[in-house]
Amino acid sequence: MDELAWHLHETRRLLALVVQPKSLEQDPVAISLREALACADAREALERLVDAAFEDATASARIERSIILLCDFERRSTKDVSGELHLSLRQFFRYRVKAIESVAQAMRRVLREHEIEPRTILLESLSEIDPERVLAVFGGETPATEQDRYAVALARLGAWQPVVERDADDFDAYRGASLRLAMGRRYELSGDDEGVARIVAHARAAMTRLDERRRDAVGFGMADLLRVDALARGELGAVARYTASLQRCALGALGRESRLMYAGIAIAELQALRGELAEARRALTDALASAPLYREIWVLTYATFVEAALCAAEGDDAHARELMRHTRLALAHRPDIFGRGHALEGVLALRHSESWQPSTRPPAAFFATRYGALVQAVWARHLLREGDAGRARAVAEEAAAVAERTRAPRVAAYARAYLEHRRDVVMAPFA
Repeated sequence: MDELAWHLHETRRLLALVVQPKSLEQDPVAISLREALACADAREALERLVDAAFEDATASARIERSIILLCDFERRSTKDVSGELHLSLRQFFRYRVKAIESVAQAMRRVLREHEIEPRTILLESLSEIDPERVLAVFGGETPATEQDRYAVALARLGAWQPVVERDADDFDAYRGASLRLAMGRRYELSGDDEGVARIVAHARAAMTRLDERRRDAVGFGMADLLRVDALARGELGAVARYTASLQRCALGALGRESRLMYAGIAIAELQALRGELAEARRALTDALASAPLYREIWVLTYATFVEAALCAAEGDDAHARELMRHTRLALAHRPDIFGRGHALEGVLALRHSESWQPSTRPPAAFFATRYGALVQAVWARHLLREGDAGRARAVAEEAAAVAERTRAPRVAAYARAYLEHRRDVVMAPFA
């Protein structure tokens, strides 16, 4: 797919999302446009983009602009718009094609002027929340550039395709190490000590061939992989050490601002796990204030989860439940956050004596992980509340078995304690 074809594809897709404001606001391409054009929301950014596309005061430009505004923003029918503009259907569709091309050209100019390369930032962002769409963009073809191949490799991981470590050898040292760390997330999900250790060893070796900023970025990713693994094991002392490593690496790393923000959120989570809610709230507030419009999805989904968990711990269940909906975006790039967020949804439903059951979105492989076991453990409590004691016991026992197999002892203990109806388990079973 050539560059303009990509912009045409994204222009059509974003215009179709105008009628879905929430989806539009969460779309990484729309977020990039919003920030590039300094707009309050994604719809305003699209409107500004349309204005930029039709700056010429020619009759054709006026017709094309009207078609976009009437069809895509006001959602008027083809028949109504062609009649209002006194166009035959053939003329209408000819102008329509030209109008979309003009908006796509404007998008390309805006992203290029603000140094936002769709082949890097945008495709990688898309692979984090909608990997299937990235794979569909390229079909079965092998992408021509290394940047595109990297985005596709991330998308394959996000789509739960098999991990093939040797694929990382096709990239430069930095991308290869980054891809291996993404693979390490899959090993962490299943408690695969050998897999995680192998990934860490490769990352350490790659760091010797990198400049300082990229070396610290890889060190940051390695520390976070080990932090999340320690968290699932219930080893808060190790979590604290790796959180400190996150902070040190973030200071000099490529992408410093987003990594510092993430490290600040990790500090807030650690304090919440220790029961220091006031300190956690201050740390989270400071972290979010450092980069309020940062576009990295991996930072925002983590921030959303910790904010939701804090709200629930503070008794603001309504806000927590609203935030939890957004952690569903993490299924591809951070299944651990998706799983913990989804389990928290179930815990809050229990609090309010409401029905709940696990989402059907995750693939079956998810439920064979630590976090799938956590979700199932919460579901067992719901089944018990609904009076299905036999099924509750079976689900709890399966969840405990998965948790033990994946080396998540606190999840296993939480699953086996399904008969308990504690109301203070917002951060459980990691606290």
